[in-house]
Amino acid sequence: MIKPLLYLVTICSMLFMPEVVLAGGLDSGIQATTDFKASGYKWLAVVASGYIIFNIAMAYLGRKGWGDVAMAVLYCAIAGGAVALGIYAWSIWS
Repeated sequence: MIKPLLYLVTICSMLFMPEVVLAGGLDSGIQATTDFKASGYKWLAVVASGYIIFNIAMAYLGRKGWGDVAMAVLYCAIAGGAVALGIYAWSIWS
């Protein structure tokens, strides 16, 4: 009994979803994407900084080598480069 009801709800939501999604218009979608992108960049910066600080603390305590800290900085630089490449690619098509 539950499966047919679930199918009915799914089909009805798929039929009426475009009106609900497009109710705000294109401008609100662009603004939401921009906000999501900005929060993603902030999250990446916090995580990368935390990763570098963690590796520095581990190297200072003798649990890791300073080469591991250098590799952590390199990994974070690669992640930042990916973000910069994403910004460049975003600017091409917008």
